[in-house]
Amino acid sequence: MNAFAYLVRRETWEHKALYRAPLITAVVLIVVVLLALLKAAASGFFSSGLDHIGMSVDMLTPKYLQVVSPMMMATMYGIIFTVGTFVAIFYLLDSLYAERKNRSILFWKSLPISDTETVLAKLLAATVLVPIAALVSVVACWLIMQLIAAVTIGLLGGSGWPVLWQPGVLFNGIAVAVKGSAGLLLWYLPIAGWLLLVSVWARRSVFIWAVAPPAIIVTVEHWLFDSEHFLNLLGTRLVGFNTMVRDSEVVRIFGADMDDVSGITMSEAMNQMISFSKLLTEPGLYGGILVAAAFVTGAIFLRRYRDET
Repeated sequence: MNAFAYLVRRETWEHKALYRAPLITAVVLIVVVLLALLKAAASGFFSSGLDHIGMSVDMLTPKYLQVVSPMMMATMYGIIFTVGTFVAIFYLLDSLYAERKNRSILFWKSLPISDTETVLAKLLAATVLVPIAALVSVVACWLIMQLIAAVTIGLLGGSGWPVLWQPGVLFNGIAVAVKGSAGLLLWYLPIAGWLLLVSVWARRSVFIWAVAPPAIIVTVEHWLFDSEHFLNLLGTRLVGFNTMVRDSEVVRIFGADMDDVSGITMSEAMNQMISFSKLLTEPGLYGGILVAAAFVTGAIFLRRYRDET
């Protein structure tokens, strides 16, 4: 177990982007929001813009809690996890390929470390450590955004305290991020397994090997059978976020007018923003886990028996 823990730590030492990229993205989002607020203040929006859109100072806090805060959480979640996803994809493609390219695999195989431990450590780094770093980044960024909103509303003469401290808002927001992280981790496991398999198989052009087989299958199926079953399967797997958000209250929030949200409370909106229960009822989730196990087993087998001398 100690060897496995050190293998995971080695991945974080050698690939610092796994946790730095989400954190840097969160910092950039905070800076962008601050710059936008400064620009709005300099242009006089806060003095005349509120009257122009028919909103009083007393309406700022409830409107923010009902509409802006859930939308901000969803936006930050989407951006930060998208960055983390791209980092994980390129890491998985390079993880087992690089050790063969630079011949370091000969050194690692001389150590008392199994191929199973090595492959699982790389899978864990991409599918657990990256989501944890993204989750921490989302929660920290959202809390700072809440603080910025509270100060801004207070400076405008409103009551910023309800924005800054509402246990329901705080814990519901964190719960949304945790549920989303766990759901996406389970849903995208087969893609992670496929990328690991390609990384240990391909001798060059890893990205092409990752993309070409699915593209060929889609093309051949369409040509021979005039159907798109495999393409629809890939599409469903790639847009797994929609599986959790489907029919949730947040969809109505994004499409609602500012005056049409009186029936939507913050707690209800954030609880339903990502429905983990909907994801658990998807048969494709469990089939994907089995496929992921097959891909990872194949990666372990290839790394163990391929002759690198």
